[in-house]
Amino acid sequence: MYFYDLETTFLAKGSKRTQQQILEVGIVRGRKSFSALVDPTMGKPILSTLEKLGQHPKRSVRFWTKLLIEKKVLNSAVKRKPFEIQAKYIDSVRKDFMHPEDALKNMLKFDYMVDSGTWVAHNGKCFDNIIMRAHFEKFGIKHNINFEDSLPEIRKLQLPSHSLGYVYKHLFKQPFRCHHALDDAKALQRVCNHLSILKNTETTRLTTLDGVGVKTEKVLKEAGIYTVQDLVRWYTKGEKWTFKTHRNLYESLYKQIKGIRH
Repeated sequence: MYFYDLETTFLAKGSKRTQQQILEVGIVRGRKSFSALVDPTMGKPILSTLEKLGQHPKRSVRFWTKLLIEKKVLNSAVKRKPFEIQAKYIDSVRKDFMHPEDALKNMLKFDYMVDSGTWVAHNGKCFDNIIMRAHFEKFGIKHNINFEDSLPEIRKLQLPSHSLGYVYKHLFKQPFRCHHALDDAKALQRVCNHLSILKNTETTRLTTLDGVGVKTEKVLKEAGIYTVQDLVRWYTKGEKWTFKTHRNLYESLYKQIKGIRH
Protein backbone atom coordinates (compact mmCIF):
# COMPACT_ATOMS: atom_id res chain seq x y z
CA MET A 1 0.00 0.00 0.00
CA TYR A 2 1.28 3.44 -0.98
CA PHE A 3 0.36 6.77 0.57
CA TYR A 4 0.61 9.82 -1.63
CA ASP A 5 -0.25 13.48 -1.80
CA LEU A 6 -0.29 16.31 -4.33
CA GLU A 7 0.18 20.04 -3.96
CA THR A 8 -1.58 21.87 -6.75
CA THR A 9 -2.50 25.17 -8.34
CA PHE A 10 -5.88 26.83 -7.79
CA LEU A 11 -8.56 26.49 -10.45
CA ALA A 12 -10.14 29.45 -12.18
CA LYS A 13 -13.89 29.80 -11.79
CA GLY A 14 -15.68 27.37 -14.09
CA SER A 15 -12.72 25.01 -14.51
CA LYS A 16 -12.98 21.32 -13.63
CA ARG A 17 -11.00 19.27 -11.13
CA THR A 18 -9.50 17.25 -14.00
CA GLN A 19 -7.79 20.46 -15.16
CA GLN A 20 -6.00 21.06 -11.83
CA GLN A 21 -2.23 21.27 -12.25
CA ILE A 22 0.42 19.69 -10.01
CA LEU A 23 3.09 21.69 -8.15
CA GLU A 24 4.53 18.85 -6.05
CA VAL A 25 4.19 15.08 -5.68
CA GLY A 26 5.02 12.88 -2.73
CA ILE A 27 4.59 9.12 -2.24
CA VAL A 28 5.74 6.75 0.51
CA ARG A 29 5.65 3.05 1.28
CA GLY A 30 7.27 1.91 4.51
CA ARG A 31 10.65 3.63 4.57
CA LYS A 32 10.84 4.20 0.81
CA SER A 33 9.68 7.52 -0.60
CA PHE A 34 9.82 9.81 -3.59
CA SER A 35 9.00 13.49 -3.94
CA ALA A 36 9.53 16.19 -6.55
CA LEU A 37 8.71 19.79 -7.23
CA VAL A 38 6.83 20.13 -10.52
CA ASP A 39 6.55 22.91 -13.08
CA PRO A 40 3.01 22.68 -14.50
CA THR A 41 3.78 25.45 -16.99
CA MET A 42 6.63 23.33 -18.43
CA GLY A 43 9.06 26.23 -18.86
CA LYS A 44 6.55 28.53 -20.55
CA PRO A 45 5.60 32.01 -19.20
CA ILE A 46 4.04 31.31 -15.83
CA LEU A 47 1.06 33.68 -15.58
CA SER A 48 -0.25 33.40 -19.14
CA THR A 49 0.24 29.62 -19.19
CA LEU A 50 -1.61 29.12 -15.91
CA GLU A 51 -4.49 31.14 -17.31
CA LYS A 52 -4.55 29.05 -20.51
CA LEU A 53 -4.59 25.89 -18.41
CA GLY A 54 -7.71 27.05 -16.57
CA GLN A 55 -5.97 28.01 -13.35
CA HIS A 56 -6.30 31.11 -11.17
CA PRO A 57 -2.91 32.81 -11.74
CA LYS A 58 -2.82 35.03 -8.67
CA ARG A 59 -3.94 32.41 -6.10
CA SER A 60 -1.77 29.75 -7.75
CA VAL A 61 1.36 31.90 -7.70
CA ARG A 62 0.70 32.97 -4.10
CA PHE A 63 0.47 29.35 -2.97
CA TRP A 64 3.41 28.28 -5.13
CA THR A 65 5.51 31.04 -3.55
CA LYS A 66 4.48 30.00 -0.04
CA LEU A 67 5.40 26.39 -0.79
CA LEU A 68 8.86 27.34 -2.08
CA ILE A 69 9.54 29.72 0.80
CA GLU A 70 8.73 27.03 3.34
CA LYS A 71 11.11 24.70 1.50
CA LYS A 72 13.74 27.48 1.59
CA VAL A 73 13.90 27.55 -2.21
CA LEU A 74 12.87 31.22 -2.12
CA ASN A 75 13.70 33.90 0.41
CA SER A 76 10.86 34.74 2.83
CA ALA A 77 10.93 38.38 1.68
CA VAL A 78 9.36 37.27 -1.61
CA LYS A 79 6.10 36.62 0.26
CA ARG A 80 5.49 40.39 0.49
CA LYS A 81 5.99 41.02 -3.23
CA PRO A 82 3.14 41.48 -5.76
CA PHE A 83 2.18 38.16 -7.33
CA GLU A 84 3.52 39.28 -10.72
CA ILE A 85 6.96 39.71 -9.13
CA GLN A 86 6.60 36.42 -7.28
CA ALA A 87 6.10 34.71 -10.65
CA LYS A 88 9.46 36.11 -11.77
CA TYR A 89 11.15 34.72 -8.67
CA ILE A 90 9.59 31.31 -9.32
CA ASP A 91 10.81 31.50 -12.90
CA SER A 92 14.36 32.03 -11.64
CA VAL A 93 14.41 28.75 -9.65
CA ARG A 94 12.16 26.37 -11.61
CA LYS A 95 14.79 25.02 -14.02
CA ASP A 96 15.33 22.03 -11.71
CA PHE A 97 11.63 21.29 -11.23
CA MET A 98 10.24 18.24 -13.01
CA HIS A 99 8.00 18.19 -16.05
CA PRO A 100 4.62 16.77 -14.87
CA GLU A 101 5.00 13.68 -17.07
CA ASP A 102 8.48 12.96 -15.69
CA ALA A 103 7.24 13.37 -12.12
CA LEU A 104 4.47 10.81 -12.69
CA LYS A 105 6.81 8.34 -14.36
CA ASN A 106 9.24 8.65 -11.46
CA MET A 107 6.42 7.98 -9.02
CA LEU A 108 5.67 4.80 -10.98
CA LYS A 109 9.19 3.44 -10.73
CA PHE A 110 10.45 4.49 -7.30
CA ASP A 111 9.44 1.10 -5.86
CA TYR A 112 9.22 -2.37 -7.39
CA MET A 113 5.44 -2.79 -7.33
CA VAL A 114 4.14 0.76 -7.24
CA ASP A 115 2.54 0.64 -10.70
CA SER A 116 0.08 -2.06 -9.64
CA GLY A 117 -0.43 -1.29 -5.97
CA THR A 118 -3.04 0.54 -3.92
CA TRP A 119 -2.49 4.31 -3.67
CA VAL A 120 -4.17 6.05 -0.73
CA ALA A 121 -4.75 9.80 -0.49
CA HIS A 122 -6.66 11.80 2.11
CA ASN A 123 -9.85 13.08 0.46
CA GLY A 124 -8.55 11.31 -2.63
CA LYS A 125 -11.97 10.56 -4.07
CA CYS A 126 -12.76 14.25 -4.50
CA PHE A 127 -9.27 15.59 -5.11
CA ASP A 128 -5.94 13.73 -5.57
CA ASN A 129 -7.25 10.60 -7.28
CA ILE A 130 -9.18 12.63 -9.87
CA ILE A 131 -6.13 14.74 -10.68
CA MET A 132 -3.83 11.73 -10.92
CA ARG A 133 -6.16 9.85 -13.28
CA ALA A 134 -6.51 12.95 -15.46
CA HIS A 135 -2.73 13.35 -15.70
CA PHE A 136 -2.15 9.67 -16.46
CA GLU A 137 -4.70 9.92 -19.25
CA LYS A 138 -3.25 13.19 -20.55
CA PHE A 139 0.24 11.73 -20.92
CA GLY A 140 -0.91 8.27 -22.03
CA ILE A 141 0.67 6.57 -19.01
CA LYS A 142 -0.65 3.06 -18.40
CA HIS A 143 -0.96 1.64 -14.89
CA ASN A 144 -2.88 -0.86 -12.76
CA ILE A 145 -3.23 1.31 -9.68
CA ASN A 146 -6.12 0.89 -7.27
CA PHE A 147 -6.92 4.35 -5.87
CA GLU A 148 -8.34 4.58 -2.33
CA ASP A 149 -9.49 7.42 -0.07
CA SER A 150 -8.66 7.49 3.66
CA LEU A 151 -11.27 10.12 4.55
CA PRO A 152 -14.35 7.85 4.91
CA GLU A 153 -12.56 5.64 7.44
CA ILE A 154 -11.05 8.55 9.36
CA ARG A 155 -14.47 10.22 9.57
CA LYS A 156 -15.53 7.34 11.84
CA LEU A 157 -13.44 8.97 14.57
CA GLN A 158 -16.19 11.62 14.90
CA LEU A 159 -13.76 14.47 15.53
CA PRO A 160 -14.57 18.20 15.14
CA SER A 161 -12.38 18.19 12.02
CA HIS A 162 -11.11 15.41 9.78
CA SER A 163 -8.34 17.38 8.11
CA LEU A 164 -5.11 15.41 8.13
CA GLY A 165 -3.37 18.05 10.22
CA TYR A 166 -6.06 17.98 12.92
CA VAL A 167 -6.28 14.18 13.03
CA TYR A 168 -2.50 13.80 13.22
CA LYS A 169 -2.22 16.27 16.10
CA HIS A 170 -5.14 14.59 17.88
CA LEU A 171 -3.50 11.16 17.64
CA PHE A 172 0.15 12.01 18.22
CA LYS A 173 -0.07 15.25 20.23
CA GLN A 174 2.21 17.11 17.83
CA PRO A 175 1.85 18.84 14.48
CA PHE A 176 3.66 18.13 11.24
CA ARG A 177 4.46 20.36 8.25
CA CYS A 178 1.14 20.33 6.41
CA HIS A 179 0.62 21.06 2.70
CA HIS A 180 3.95 19.66 1.59
CA ALA A 181 3.37 16.54 -0.48
CA LEU A 182 5.82 14.10 1.09
CA ASP A 183 5.18 15.34 4.63
CA ASP A 184 1.45 14.83 4.09
CA ALA A 185 2.01 11.36 2.61
CA LYS A 186 4.20 10.27 5.53
CA ALA A 187 1.71 11.66 8.03
CA LEU A 188 -1.14 9.80 6.34
CA GLN A 189 0.83 6.55 6.42
CA ARG A 190 1.43 6.96 10.14
CA VAL A 191 -2.23 7.78 10.82
CA CYS A 192 -3.55 4.82 8.81
CA ASN A 193 -1.06 2.39 10.36
CA HIS A 194 -1.88 3.68 13.84
CA LEU A 195 -5.62 3.28 13.28
CA SER A 196 -5.20 -0.01 11.36
CA ILE A 197 -7.46 1.19 8.57
CA LEU A 198 -7.49 0.30 4.86
CA LYS A 199 -5.70 -2.95 5.63
CA ASN A 200 -8.13 -4.99 3.56
CA THR A 201 -7.75 -3.19 0.27
CA GLU A 202 -5.33 -5.70 -1.21
CA THR A 203 -6.56 -8.03 0.86
CA THR A 204 -5.01 -11.21 2.29
CA ARG A 205 -2.84 -11.06 5.40
CA LEU A 206 0.68 -12.46 5.20
CA THR A 207 0.05 -14.74 8.17
CA THR A 208 -2.26 -16.86 6.01
CA LEU A 209 0.93 -18.22 4.37
CA ASP A 210 2.65 -21.23 5.90
CA GLY A 211 5.76 -20.24 7.81
CA VAL A 212 4.75 -16.61 8.31
CA GLY A 213 4.03 -15.70 11.90
CA VAL A 214 3.81 -12.37 13.65
CA LYS A 215 7.60 -11.84 13.69
CA THR A 216 8.10 -12.63 10.01
CA GLU A 217 5.09 -10.51 9.11
CA LYS A 218 6.73 -7.59 10.92
CA VAL A 219 9.98 -8.08 8.94
CA LEU A 220 8.10 -8.13 5.63
CA LYS A 221 6.07 -5.05 6.56
CA GLU A 222 9.25 -3.15 7.34
CA ALA A 223 10.24 -3.85 3.74
CA GLY A 224 6.90 -2.42 2.55
CA ILE A 225 5.16 -5.79 1.99
CA TYR A 226 1.83 -5.79 3.83
CA THR A 227 -0.27 -8.43 2.09
CA VAL A 228 -0.02 -11.65 0.10
CA GLN A 229 -0.84 -9.62 -3.00
CA ASP A 230 2.16 -7.38 -2.28
CA LEU A 231 4.37 -10.45 -2.05
CA VAL A 232 3.03 -11.82 -5.34
CA ARG A 233 3.94 -8.55 -7.07
CA TRP A 234 7.33 -8.59 -5.33
CA TYR A 235 8.13 -12.02 -6.76
CA THR A 236 6.73 -11.06 -10.17
CA LYS A 237 9.18 -8.15 -10.31
CA GLY A 238 12.07 -10.54 -9.66
CA GLU A 239 13.34 -8.71 -6.58
CA LYS A 240 16.25 -10.14 -4.58
CA TRP A 241 15.59 -11.72 -1.18
CA THR A 242 17.12 -9.33 1.36
CA PHE A 243 14.99 -9.92 4.44
CA LYS A 244 16.50 -11.26 7.64
CA THR A 245 14.49 -14.47 7.96
CA HIS A 246 15.50 -18.13 8.19
CA ARG A 247 16.98 -19.64 5.02
CA ASN A 248 14.14 -22.09 4.28
CA LEU A 249 11.47 -19.42 4.25
CA TYR A 250 12.30 -18.17 0.76
CA GLU A 251 11.74 -21.56 -0.88
CA SER A 252 8.58 -22.15 1.14
CA LEU A 253 7.08 -18.80 0.21
CA TYR A 254 8.20 -19.11 -3.41
CA LYS A 255 6.28 -22.36 -3.81
CA GLN A 256 3.16 -20.86 -2.24
CA ILE A 257 3.36 -17.66 -4.27
CA LYS A 258 3.99 -19.60 -7.46
CA GLY A 259 0.77 -21.49 -6.81
CA ILE A 260 -1.16 -18.26 -6.28
CA ARG A 261 0.24 -16.72 -9.46
CA HIS A 262 -0.92 -19.68 -11.52
